[in-house]
Amino acid sequence: MMWATVVSGTAAALRLALTPAPRPVHTVELSAAGWSPAALRRITAALTVVLGVAVGAAVAAFTTANSGGFAAVAVSVWVPVFGPVLVRGAVLSPFRVRRDAALLDWLRRIRLYVAAGRPINNAAVEAAERVVSSAFAPAAASINLALSAGSDPLTAAAPHFAGSSAETLVATLAEAEKGGAAAADLIDRLVTQAVNALEDGRRVRIEDVGRSIPTAATLISVVASVVVVVALLAGVQLGV
Repeated sequence: MMWATVVSGTAAALRLALTPAPRPVHTVELSAAGWSPAALRRITAALTVVLGVAVGAAVAAFTTANSGGFAAVAVSVWVPVFGPVLVRGAVLSPFRVRRDAALLDWLRRIRLYVAAGRPINNAAVEAAERVVSSAFAPAAASINLALSAGSDPLTAAAPHFAGSSAETLVATLAEAEKGGAAAADLIDRLVTQAVNALEDGRRVRIEDVGRSIPTAATLISVVASVVVVVALLAGVQLGV
């Protein structure tokens, strides 16, 4: 276990020396979901302490307190590396589901305004003001800024839906507006496509969750077995 700790520390030091400093990612989405960078740092620190203590206690129960201490140090070295990634994934997954639902609501409202004779850009701005969802707040802010700057609000909103099943639909709507297309029937088709795309995406996520449960259980059992074996080997080497 001591050697595992040394290897972990050496690898972490090499990572810090040879790779550029990590930059915050998805900060806008995380803030809209209620997770500021400071909150992410706090939860990472809490995870580091909890997992370090848990692993140290588990290893110490099989071998010695020294081995448990080494295991806790080894785990604490890597939790700050992988912890933020896991937390971002856990937070952004439900956030993106709400974002897609807000996107669909926005498209439907645009359809209503266009049917009433509004230009697409004006309809997009009016619809954005009436979408009551925190997940839509970053896109709404970009739309308002684009309106103030005299830019295209649809083009400004499109990057906020990167990764969405309906991402290309917003870009299609923006291009149609630039081309002066009659938008009522176009938006009808876009809304239908958005519904189908989002439902397909939801179905895929449900299937992925179903497949990941046995995989996660297998991975946990393998990791637990490795920890126990390493702890037992360390105990034998120490003469326990």
